[in-house]
Amino acid sequence: MPGHAPVAAARCPASPECFGGIVESAGSAGAEPVACNRSHYWETFAIAILPAEVRTFDQDAVGADRAVRTVCSETVMLASRRGQARRLPARDWRINVLPPSEAAFSSGTRVHRCLANEIGQQPRVSQFGR
Repeated sequence: MPGHAPVAAARCPASPECFGGIVESAGSAGAEPVACNRSHYWETFAIAILPAEVRTFDQDAVGADRAVRTVCSETVMLASRRGQARRLPARDWRINVLPPSEAAFSSGTRVHRCLANEIGQQPRVSQFGR
């Protein structure tokens, strides 16, 4: 459509993906995977390929891209919730972008994840799982 930015192809995770805290160092971000039935902070709600013009693993640069922001938007996150999480209003959530790590990017990985966190909570269930 003329005048519209292309929307990146994104998908929900095939199975729930949960993480502890996000660690950022010199622009490279990482998160330790944990089982979703264990206390966790972040959970993946969308997965997509970095747009061609995004040639970096830098978390701020990736998160600033318009196509990435569209995929990792509040609208997508709210539509992806499951179970009790559907009852929580938008203000109860935080969204973050998890780009590939520096090592993964260097080896050719171009997948980024959109993560959500229920502010102040560490659930022991998947809030976005199928």
